[in-house]
Amino acid sequence: MGGDSGAKKVAAKLPEYKPIKTVLGVEEDVDSSSWSTLDVANWLQSCGLGNYAMAFAQHKITGDLLHVLTEQHLRELGVESIGERLLIMHQIAKIYRGAVQRRRFRTIWEAEALMYTGGITDWCCKVLSCYSCCNDPDHYKLTGATLYVSELDKKRHRGICCQTSKYTRAIDLSTIVGVN
Repeated sequence: MGGDSGAKKVAAKLPEYKPIKTVLGVEEDVDSSSWSTLDVANWLQSCGLGNYAMAFAQHKITGDLLHVLTEQHLRELGVESIGERLLIMHQIAKIYRGAVQRRRFRTIWEAEALMYTGGITDWCCKVLSCYSCCNDPDHYKLTGATLYVSELDKKRHRGICCQTSKYTRAIDLSTIVGVN
C-alpha cells in the first residue's frame, strides 16, 4: 500500500526535526496552514503524541486540515484515550486562535493623507501661513479588525500654529454593520 510507505518515510524523518514547543507551551503564533504531513508529525512529536504521527501521515493530515478535525476523526485515526483526544483538540484550538489573531491584526492597507489637494494655492497658503510643524500628514492604517486614524490636532491663533499634538483614533470594525 502506497500510504504505508509514505507514513514510514515520515516516521523515519522525525528525529531530524526539532520540536516547535513542549506540550504545555505550543506556540500560538505559528502558521500551520502550510504544514506538510512531516510538519504535523513533528508537531505531534512536540506534544508528546508522536505515536500517532504515522496514522496522521497515512491519512494525509496536513496543517490546513487540523482545524477541521473532530473527536470522531481522532478516534478513526486511532487516538483512543479521551485525554489525548482532548489534548490534541486543545493544541489545535491554540494554533487556530493564533491564526485568527494574526489575520485580525495584519495590516491590509496603510497610507498618508494628501497634503495639498488644492494645487499651488493650497501649498502656498499652508506653507507660508503655518509653521512646518503643522505639515505632518494624517496617517491611516487598516487591519482586519480596526481602522487607525492618526491626525495632527492644530490649535491656531491668528492663523499661526500655537500648539500641535498628534492623536490616534481606533475604530473597531466589528461594531460597524456590513463589515466582516
